[in-house]
Amino acid sequence: MAKKTTKKQAPAAGITLAQLKKEVTKNYKSSKVERFLFKLTKDCYNTEMSSPAGFGAQDLKQPYFDLYTYLLNKHKTNLVVKLINMSNKEIELWVKE
Repeated sequence: MAKKTTKKQAPAAGITLAQLKKEVTKNYKSSKVERFLFKLTKDCYNTEMSSPAGFGAQDLKQPYFDLYTYLLNKHKTNLVVKLINMSNKEIELWVKE
């Protein structure tokens, strides 16, 4: 009968550099870069809001609304809108590449 042999495995806590590099490469390839485009502040919005519950793109003043629609058309699904501060109506526009 053949003798059974087992390989010694590294302990669970002993992760190797190769494994770390593989994970970093996988994360790098799966994540997209976000680039900052513009910050909308309270001054960019009309004084009267169209909805009592909140605010949206329809409440932007004219040049800012045109900028928003231009960026939306240019970047389509890659445009990211981040709400920074609800009370001050601060919003940042980012694009994923």
